[in-house]
Amino acid sequence: IWLGHDRVELRDFDISRPLVLSYETAMDVRTSIDPETATCEIASRQRQSDDIWQVHVRCRVAALTGGDKPALAVVPNSAGGRVIPAADVYALASDVGLDYGPAFRRLSEVIRTNEDTLHVTFDAASGLWPRSFVLSPTDLDGVFHGLFSLVGGDGVVTGGKAFIPVRLGRVQIFKSSATVARAVISDVRVTPHALRCNLVLFDAEGSVIAQLEEARFVAAALKADRDTDRVAYHFTGQRHFDVKRASSDLPDPEALRAKYRKERDKRL
Repeated sequence: IWLGHDRVELRDFDISRPLVLSYETAMDVRTSIDPETATCEIASRQRQSDDIWQVHVRCRVAALTGGDKPALAVVPNSAGGRVIPAADVYALASDVGLDYGPAFRRLSEVIRTNEDTLHVTFDAASGLWPRSFVLSPTDLDGVFHGLFSLVGGDGVVTGGKAFIPVRLGRVQIFKSSATVARAVISDVRVTPHALRCNLVLFDAEGSVIAQLEEARFVAAALKADRDTDRVAYHFTGQRHFDVKRASSDLPDPEALRAKYRKERDKRL
């Protein structure tokens, strides 16, 4: 990569807005790095347009030295925890509006050992993506899927909402292009509106691939609230009286006018 190293560190990784893709509009996506400030930005705009570039991600990037070691003291030991099968996790994801396809369903199970620790295990058969990434985005996203175990049911966040990542305080990659086999989500601090945690990703031999410190998420509703929409903005159709189509059961309008004029003349 740009630094000449595959052991890298990202700091203050802020996700300011989502990149929305559609079949109707093609987008140009630009990744830029300023060598003087070591700042990286990912921005987009409509293809072949002069629109202003909309920044989606901004962070600082640096190379890890040989002396850098994982700082989070966690081990993938999930003995005695409550097991949540992958089918239940992805059912929760579907309920909040995220229908992952087979290639993105990386989980085998999630084990919750206590109130602030989740152990995520991947299905070995699912890691078939090309390993050209320093850290495969599907691996990292798959670890995030473990957070759905906190939504609905006996979870802290009410149903209908998903956790959306907005900031990663520090990301360290210790082993490039490795396949994630399991992960530990620790120090979980969650409210009905936000979540903060640390994450450590391991390979099948138990070596640390990457660690993320101070990952922050917000709870957001991805599905439209139909009841709220109905109250906020609602059309109701009402058929107006049509003289030409009046049924025989209704009084004749001309007769009503004549009767009104007759009563008025009497009062005069």
